[in-house]
Amino acid sequence: MIHGRVADGFASVPVQFRLPNQPDILLDFVVDTGFSGFLALPQAAVSAMGLAYAFHTTVTLADETEAHLPVHSATVLWEGVEREVRVLAVGKRAALGTSLLDQYEITALFREGGPVSIDDLQIT
Repeated sequence: MIHGRVADGFASVPVQFRLPNQPDILLDFVVDTGFSGFLALPQAAVSAMGLAYAFHTTVTLADETEAHLPVHSATVLWEGVEREVRVLAVGKRAALGTSLLDQYEITALFREGGPVSIDDLQIT
């Protein structure tokens, strides 16, 4: 189970990055159920972490405009297991999308400091 907190009206959880030849980095991500990808980070964070470029893709943003954005690869530790994920370089806030939430249940008590949990449904 992954645990986080509600802060400033956003449910957020930590995600641990495994970077080559560097110590792991733990970053807080806002859970964004309107984002169908894995993760999104500001371009400056992607560059600072040295994430490997994968390709460009066209996405539809919340305001219905389209943008051509760089996608990078990253290794994260998700419930103790290394996973390769795609990271969009966009925006000003770290966002966790629904691709990482597939087959998981998320609960949050929406008050400042309220608990957030993401639990594996273990459906067989």
